[in-house]
Amino acid sequence: MLINGTEDLRVQKTIDAISKTFEDMICEMDYEKITVKELCCNSSV
Repeated sequence: MLINGTEDLRVQKTIDAISKTFEDMICEMDYEKITVKELCCNSSV
C-alpha cells in the first residue's frame, strides 16, 4: 500500500497501530509464527 499522506486519519491510525504491533510482536516471537489474525487482534483492528 502506498502511503502518500492524503489518507483519512482513520487509515493513518490503523496503519500506525498495525506497524507498532508488528514491531512489538517481532521482538517476542518468530517472524514465521506471526499471523494476520494475531496481528489484527493485538492491534485492536
